[in-house]
Amino acid sequence: MREKINSSEIITSIDYPGGRATITNNTDCSFPAGLAIYKMATENDPPSEQVFFSKDGPKTSQARSTLTFQSTLPGCYFQLDLGYGNPSENPNDTVGNFLAGGRYTVGLGSCFPPPPPPPPPISPMACTLGSATPVGFEARYLVNFTPNGDNDYMVANDPSHYFAPAKSLNLPAGNYRVTLMSWDNHADKKACYESGGCSLDQWQQSNERYYLGFANSGGNWLTISGDTPDLGNDSDSLTAVVDTNLPIPAGVASIQPWHSVPRPDSPNSIYGICAALDKIYPSPSVDIAANNSQGPITVPYNSSVKLEWYSLNSSSCTASGSWSGTKTASDSWSREDTPYLTSPATYTITCSGQGGTASDSVIVNVSSPPEQSVNNASCTNINAPVRVEAGKPFAASVSMQNTGTKAWAKASDITPHRLGSQNPQDNLTWGLSRVDLPSEPINPGQTATFNFNATAPTTPGPHNFDWKMLEEGGSTWYLKDFNPDSIPLGQVGDVLVPGDYIGDDNNVDLAVARKNGDAWNWYIQGADPIVYASSKSIPVPADYIGDKKTDIAVVYDGGDGAWDWYIRGLADPIRYASSLSTPVPADYNGDGKADIAVVYPVDGVWNWYIRGIADPIAYGATDSIPVPADYNGDGKADIAVWWPNNGTWYVRGLYTLKWGTEGDIPVPGDYNGGQSGADFGVFRPSDGKWYVFGIPVLQDGVPWGAPTDIPVPADYNGDGKTDIAVWRPSTETASWFGATCSKNINIIPNSTVPTLSLTASQPSVSYSTPVTVIWDSENANSCSTSEGSPGWAKPSRPVDGTWLSQPLVADSSYTATCSGFGASVTKSVTVKVDRPLPNVNIRANPPSVSFDQKSNLSWTSTEAIRCSATGGPWSGDKEVNGSEETTNLRTNTTYEITCWNRAGDSDIDSVTIAVTSATLSADLKVNLGGGYLDSGSGVWPLMDVDLKATTGGSAAGDIIYKFWCDTRDSTPTITETVSTNAKPHIQEHINLCDYNNQGRYFAKLEVTRSGINAVDTAEILVARACAISP
Repeated sequence: MREKINSSEIITSIDYPGGRATITNNTDCSFPAGLAIYKMATENDPPSEQVFFSKDGPKTSQARSTLTFQSTLPGCYFQLDLGYGNPSENPNDTVGNFLAGGRYTVGLGSCFPPPPPPPPPISPMACTLGSATPVGFEARYLVNFTPNGDNDYMVANDPSHYFAPAKSLNLPAGNYRVTLMSWDNHADKKACYESGGCSLDQWQQSNERYYLGFANSGGNWLTISGDTPDLGNDSDSLTAVVDTNLPIPAGVASIQPWHSVPRPDSPNSIYGICAALDKIYPSPSVDIAANNSQGPITVPYNSSVKLEWYSLNSSSCTASGSWSGTKTASDSWSREDTPYLTSPATYTITCSGQGGTASDSVIVNVSSPPEQSVNNASCTNINAPVRVEAGKPFAASVSMQNTGTKAWAKASDITPHRLGSQNPQDNLTWGLSRVDLPSEPINPGQTATFNFNATAPTTPGPHNFDWKMLEEGGSTWYLKDFNPDSIPLGQVGDVLVPGDYIGDDNNVDLAVARKNGDAWNWYIQGADPIVYASSKSIPVPADYIGDKKTDIAVVYDGGDGAWDWYIRGLADPIRYASSLSTPVPADYNGDGKADIAVVYPVDGVWNWYIRGIADPIAYGATDSIPVPADYNGDGKADIAVWWPNNGTWYVRGLYTLKWGTEGDIPVPGDYNGGQSGADFGVFRPSDGKWYVFGIPVLQDGVPWGAPTDIPVPADYNGDGKTDIAVWRPSTETASWFGATCSKNINIIPNSTVPTLSLTASQPSVSYSTPVTVIWDSENANSCSTSEGSPGWAKPSRPVDGTWLSQPLVADSSYTATCSGFGASVTKSVTVKVDRPLPNVNIRANPPSVSFDQKSNLSWTSTEAIRCSATGGPWSGDKEVNGSEETTNLRTNTTYEITCWNRAGDSDIDSVTIAVTSATLSADLKVNLGGGYLDSGSGVWPLMDVDLKATTGGSAAGDIIYKFWCDTRDSTPTITETVSTNAKPHIQEHINLCDYNNQGRYFAKLEVTRSGINAVDTAEILVARACAISP
């Protein structure tokens, strides 16, 4: 056998009886460079330096020759020709391959004894590696190799190395601990050697090592394991871990053991018994990012950061550093917003699994705080008369220098700078409390001169004419996940009208409409104010033209009870719908234009009137909230309502979904930017959270807002998703700063007395109808209003004007007081509201029923919009007119129903159904073999008698049966309870009774149902049989 030789020096001894030795070239080495020395000698002669050597001495069995050679070329194989003389002279020459390091004896003919016997037969030991997965590992793959018997020795010495067939094994990719078991019968070989039956080389072997090759389905090796240690000469077996963390790629289909070193000088070698491949749990990993970056990142001062992380091969994650607590361990991204940061922060997350732990961090740096602009002012001049007649107008001027670091802006700014009255602050003593800047900007160091007309107070005497600079306070828009996330715009009392008015960026613009006298001022972020429409109209902005821009629009009642739709850019108004309806414009037909539409209450139901559609569509109770939107993503707005009483969404023809609770505010929108349409969402003022159905990060509630905030969701950044946003009205009207300009003015008396006229457009109105209040005064310079319906009471109003109330639901008295020169006048007017009360009537048919029977309820109501079962064995919401079948009744039962009108007034009615008492009957029959009878007789002994009970009557429910075979028995033969509603009911027992004696017996039945008992008996006569003789 030929094996690879790794040593650079090779010494081989050959026992030979003299002759010649020739070293021949082979396929692996070239000569003569590979060989350095050739020596051959007999036992009695010194070594020769000749390559060819012939011994002339006696040819005896004791004669031996030794060939020794060295090689400077490692890894070669050598072939020796051994024989007498020349090959042509002696055809019996021997040719063979010899392994370096061994000793070989070659005999010629019968001159030498035969070679020693082979070693003892091999019986490999069994694998001692268990199949159970060790603690701390994912799985164990145990492979037992199948050697080929003695042939394994020869295979082991072949240059191909393998000594056992490949084993099929589909091994998953991963890292493995590899344990190999070796075996050789050293003890048997040693005994063989000591007995003279084997050579020393057959017992003592070196480099008895092997390794595993891992191959794919095509037989190509993918990787190999480490080698086993050498199996010692005094050991039969060896178990060793050859790899503690061996990476094995995907695609392994088989494994095969391979010898590490060839053994050409011996036919013996080791066995690979088995291999244990223990799969190591994969190590966990985790990645964290801040604002989609691995960091470090720098964010503006006092801003929030979105943290995102995911982990692999982990079961738990914990936060440390600038955050804490347990975090989600998932192979998909988890998200969390940080608090507002004013200093650098490091967010570390550590995830653990069975394969260990892993950590990752992201660093967030914070920019320096922005420089704060400061307001300040000094008074440089004030000009006003020193004496004015009470109630008379006069001209005045005040000059203020900007001594701060912030420029002053005019009314077009979100928070404009103005001149304001003082002593007391913001008073109307002089007929006005604010004066706009004459121009803008007034930069630091510049002076602004305010020229204005004031009106003297009506009270004679000295008065302070005091003025000071201020910056108007503003309400704020808060936009989640924006930077900055707060934008001041608007004041208390403004109407929120966000929309894409610019139309060039797909962004919804922040906007408010503010009443300014008789007109609406439209303030759109980034644009100059626009004055459009009467302040008595209602803003209804939408894209009516279809140019992908929001159009400024209003609806206005000119006094004839109809809505006129004024759309900026269109020459003429569009008249559509009653002014008692509620506008709900939206693109209902999918043509890219908002359709003019309203909802109008009819008999407690919203009727949807959509311009272009002939007939109205009735959908939703009038105490529900219209929420039209495109809920299915088809490009058309769907008719929909949200009912606050039970938090249910009703989308016509599509969905009914309970989402939200009473007190919530519906906020539908496309929060995930998908193709499925608007999502169902509510804002809950009680906890300041947004709840959006079907979106995991929003479904459990996301905090954004305060109880007094107004939700204003829209796509403010143009990414196709609805953004969470609120508008927070500010009660802080202004920030006052700088010095006060002051002058004393003496008011002289004026005797003119003011007058006042206060009327209502209608002395009485129908329920939920608005009314217009009109007042007009003369010789007055100020008016105030009190009492009345919501919105009427104000400390300051013009000396004449009109005011439109909200729809009235109760009688209201309106009071106005106007003051003039030293006097005042007060007037009141009362408006009556006709509010019909609800009425409900409920009846039962029939009014009385037998025990366990049903009746039918029917009820009717008037002036009601909803009803509910409020008493008795029924519950839940009911139709305003309806009927319903009762359950089976067993006692007198009362049913109560309550109905409400739109104002919350209610009416209650009830009906009681009388139920007659239950009845119960029992019938017992016996079967002695001829069928069931009331009584029977039989021959003694009478055995296996059947009993059958029949229960009748109106009683219902469970039945308790008691059977006696003999009334003289102290206890029943059988007692049982049967759960059934059957009437009648039969209970039968086969072969129940045995009668071993003659006589008369009475079987007994007792039944109990609905608390009623019934009893029956059956007679059984047992007689001796008579023998008749022929």
